[in-house]
Amino acid sequence: MNIKKTAASLLAAVMLTGTAMSAVGTFAADVIITDGILDEETGLFYEPLNDGTLRVTLLKDSAVTASDITVPETYDGKTVSTIDWDITKNLTSIFIPKTITNINHTGGSNITDVSIAEDNPSYSVMDGVLFNKDKTKLLAYPAGKLETAYSIPETVTVIDYNSFQYSILEEILIPNSVKTINGNAFKSCHYLTSLNIPASVEKFGGGFNGSGISAITVDAQNNNYCAIDGVVFSKDLKTLVAYPVGNTAEEYVVPDGTEVIGSGAFRGSQYLKAIELPESILEIKNAFYSCYELLSVKIPDKVTVLDGAFDLCHSLESVTLPLGIKTIERSTFRNCVSLKTIYFNGTKADWDMIEIDPRHNLDMNHATIYFSDGTSINGAGLIEETDTSTDQTPETTTNEDGSKDFTPGVERKGVLSNADFETMKQIKASAPAGAFGDDVKMNVSRSSSAASGNSFAVDITFTDDSGEVQPAKEIVVMIPVPAKLKNAEKIFLYHIGNDNKPVKVEAETQTVDGEKYIVFKADHFSIFMLTDTEIKTDGTGGDDNTNSGDSNTSSSDGGSTGSTGGSSSTGSSNTSSACSDISSETTNSDTSSEPASSALGYTESVSDTPESSSSVPSGDNANPSTGAAFSVLPIAAAISAVVVIKKKK
Repeated sequence: MNIKKTAASLLAAVMLTGTAMSAVGTFAADVIITDGILDEETGLFYEPLNDGTLRVTLLKDSAVTASDITVPETYDGKTVSTIDWDITKNLTSIFIPKTITNINHTGGSNITDVSIAEDNPSYSVMDGVLFNKDKTKLLAYPAGKLETAYSIPETVTVIDYNSFQYSILEEILIPNSVKTINGNAFKSCHYLTSLNIPASVEKFGGGFNGSGISAITVDAQNNNYCAIDGVVFSKDLKTLVAYPVGNTAEEYVVPDGTEVIGSGAFRGSQYLKAIELPESILEIKNAFYSCYELLSVKIPDKVTVLDGAFDLCHSLESVTLPLGIKTIERSTFRNCVSLKTIYFNGTKADWDMIEIDPRHNLDMNHATIYFSDGTSINGAGLIEETDTSTDQTPETTTNEDGSKDFTPGVERKGVLSNADFETMKQIKASAPAGAFGDDVKMNVSRSSSAASGNSFAVDITFTDDSGEVQPAKEIVVMIPVPAKLKNAEKIFLYHIGNDNKPVKVEAETQTVDGEKYIVFKADHFSIFMLTDTEIKTDGTGGDDNTNSGDSNTSSSDGGSTGSTGGSSSTGSSNTSSACSDISSETTNSDTSSEPASSALGYTESVSDTPESSSSVPSGDNANPSTGAAFSVLPIAAAISAVVVIKKKK
């Protein structure tokens, strides 16, 4: 047989979330070299794994050329251990050998039948449906099967993500053995019009985008969930978990007392044009993703953060935002191409204090923003990613005594609001003679470090021809007080070192030409953060400030996880359309269908000192009355991977 070797370059963007990466700043990975074999007869690509086995997958834009495939136990002398389920998208059937111990990304295939070696240690098949070995987890129902009804076996305790995606089933009977229904389990089930959640379910993930479900019922004995008019709530009625997207009503009023609109709760609602949210709402997760018909919405006063809430709401024309809104994060108004009007219950000065991520909120630029004092502006002033016309070039002035003054280089790159960009342009630094060599420049960039309350973090670097350098002596830095901190009673300054731990920095305020600056000295530079909330450092915690990176996860779907077990009653025919007999032991605070990435928190002890006249405390303070956990947002890393492909005929 002939083996041809060709090389291809792939550029992969990797989002590191939660504790996957603790370092702050841009992560540069080494080039990765891997060998793979492309079987031209089948279109399958065999990729080596670290343990010496192979994974069967598809290259981008390639397709399986056969309709029926038997995955081999070995290929080119190596054991085949892993399958990416994407290989089944053009198949009618597949045989899985005993060597397969890992199947990735199940669901979403048009396959009609799955068969598997009886002695496979990890997986099993019943009636063409894929399960784990002991049939406690249903992994993939073949979407190509022609049956219209399916009864899940009573051995099943978990219905996995995407497991019924694209099936033509009209009825799915869920037994009282099921404890977990993961998100997107019934996504794109076009013919499925109703669903009953049995008493045993403890965790229910939403995600009915593309389904025909118009009503959901919940067994009255379920201790964790209930249904009101076909809408699923946590048993305590505080969290709206899932709205049936096939409901033909054009308006919906969320019941008073609801505090959380869960992640993906309204995702893909086909008919909803208006939603009324009560003033009891505290939190809205990425709840209205791809609600294409939604026209307007008023955000209640207690909501402070919006993250991905209205992504792909193509018809959304107007939004009312409360005065207390602090952050408009990733993809909140992405692809809101009809957005024309934003009513804000505050002044232009209040608006300038809102942290807006412009990367995927650029449609806010097309709206007129009306303020409570009767004034308005045209557009949010977010900058297109391609607009670098206002970048600032770094400048260094060397004085007669050998000291140096620095004006920083700042790049727009579409990740800065106007206010942040102007603040960074005005940062100043002065170095005494001997602190640096020749040809040193200062550059600054906005950092994703954040604390509770209002905060502003900036990464300060000095470079020469050899790369990044640190001063040999302390230099003076002046950072203008950002708009969001101008009304703060106190401003705290922290240095974030290589270990990511915030260390309080002595600083004072100075007014120069009417502009207030935070002034400090330092001999090591990375990230410096200004915040109006002192970071608790006594080891007892503080506010849990959890953030998400920009991975475009606003498309995730969620549910609510109950903390109590399911009822021991048998069957699932006892349903209720209203919530009653609410268990006082039930708690439902987690509305995410998948575990959320946790923020990095840091605490360490500090001691009390008398207040100075400066708004920036000097020295360390002990036993602070208020504290905040510090968190670091995930950083995207670009990994350049060279894949050496062998074509095997």
